[in-house]
Amino acid sequence: MNGKYGDSTRSVKAVGSEAIPGRPVAPPPVPASTYHLSPDETESLDSYGRSSNPTWRQLESALAELEGAATALTFGSGMAAITSALRVLAKPDTKLVVPADGYYQVRRYAAEYLSPHGVTVVEARSAEMCEASADADVVLAETPANPGLDVVDLHHLAMDCRGRGATLIVDNTTATPLGQQPLSLGADLVVASATKALSGHSDLLAGYVAGSQPELMQVLERDRLLTGPILGAFEAWLVLRSLGSAGLRFERQCQNAQALAVMLRAHPAVKSVRYPGHRDLMKFLLDDLRMSTDRDGLKTMLKRAVPATTQDVVLIFVTVTGMRRGQLVQDVFTRKIFAKDVCGSPMSAIQITTAGAICAELDLFREGVLPQSGFLRQEQVPLDAFLNNRFGKLYEGANAVATTRQLAAA
Repeated sequence: MNGKYGDSTRSVKAVGSEAIPGRPVAPPPVPASTYHLSPDETESLDSYGRSSNPTWRQLESALAELEGAATALTFGSGMAAITSALRVLAKPDTKLVVPADGYYQVRRYAAEYLSPHGVTVVEARSAEMCEASADADVVLAETPANPGLDVVDLHHLAMDCRGRGATLIVDNTTATPLGQQPLSLGADLVVASATKALSGHSDLLAGYVAGSQPELMQVLERDRLLTGPILGAFEAWLVLRSLGSAGLRFERQCQNAQALAVMLRAHPAVKSVRYPGHRDLMKFLLDDLRMSTDRDGLKTMLKRAVPATTQDVVLIFVTVTGMRRGQLVQDVFTRKIFAKDVCGSPMSAIQITTAGAICAELDLFREGVLPQSGFLRQEQVPLDAFLNNRFGKLYEGANAVATTRQLAAA
């Protein structure tokens, strides 16, 4: 869910076209290599198939809307999109961090092409990404990672990168923009393959880059023009066709994955399950939310044991947005729950922005404000609903925030 529309409505609206009587509801593909030229060369009209295409533009507009970006650029594949971004940003004598547990072709490209050109390439696993990026110029994160489905605290990583002037690129292929919007969490660019979940029919290759920094997007567009990794008009039309049903397909895929994860986790022959869903795993805390907001109660809640193996990772981003005292307020709370081994015994650890925030998130989940099932999601919560929650009230005021942070550290 994002704002006032659900995922299916977002998907349908993103691919919709202007309602002009007599025109097709679904515009046909425009397979053109050349166009009639205007006498006025300054007009921004289509001129050649490698530089522009009407079907691209409609698809790029839809992808930008879904990602929450100002613009998007389509490419012939996900790797074409990623390598274009890396070519533009990772220059000689810069340091680049890439996922050690992500898509292997990205590591190969970085090692075989960028490293020989003077780029220092560092590989880091999801859990090590923030630490490894401490002095990097460019960071490429993939979350959930392919194929291990490990997750990265994107908001934390984005704030670290932004504080140092580093550029953060996020591969959003697995989560899709229906699962998370990295730009709203602080990323500079989103790259993704539309070959998989977004197209969903195993009949095309496509990729894209989305962002809201005009100068950076213009440089990427220039790189695409000069290097030529463009998306065919028919493939662009096929992706548009698929995006209209992406919301329905994504929802069912998440439901099936969660059902399978629950079944496998309970099977005696299965040692561990890698699944980045979170709803079923956090239900164990809901009974505790009947307690009052006292120090001992919060401390007890945060120390309760969670997953049975180190592979069970739970991550949620909750964006709280609204007006307060005449000013727009937007804050992002992240929660990560994972198991770790302490002196040979499995114990839980919880990383949160504030204790009050995590309690409010779980309380809102129980009340039905947050969806009851689904894949790793980025949730939107109105500020009023958050502050009116009994735990959210701890967030109001500087003293309350400081007190809550002390509780989290206790």
